Amino acid sequence: MSENPTEVEDNIVKLLQENIEKRYNEETVRTGWDLAQLEFECCGAVNYMDYNNTAYNFPASDQTVPNTCCKLSNREAALDDPSKATPNDSAKCYSRDETEIYTKGCKDSLKEWALKHSTIIIGVGIGIAVLEIFSIVWACCFCRNIGKDD
Repeated sequence: MSENPTEVEDNIVKLLQENIEKRYNEETVRTGWDLAQLEFECCGAVNYMDYNNTAYNFPASDQTVPNTCCKLSNREAALDDPSKATPNDSAKCYSRDETEIYTKGCKDSLKEWALKHSTIIIGVGIGIAVLEIFSIVWACCFCRNIGKDD
């Protein structure tokens, strides 16, 4: 049942691509991807081709990728509200001109971010585990004392 790191990474990429393909039309998923693409200046999981089969209907008829995959004229404002992302040249971006679209995928940027912040992620996980163990111990002590007279 053990998987090697390449298999794990391949499975994560597959999940990310399925997320774009099947769930990008959900606002929360779309906002998450848009923020990641803005922050890391990337597009899709592997690259912009991940948007080929998405169920999402883009606002412009010629649009093939989200605006957040494009090089923007208002990047700082878009970080506050991704729906306001305005491409420098939407025609070039939508036609996937590599001068106006981010060509690298987000998986590598997300992996780098997770590795950079792994200490914090592990610390938070341990903190939550300790809190849960403490809660279980407290609940057991509380249950043992129910109905006992002082």
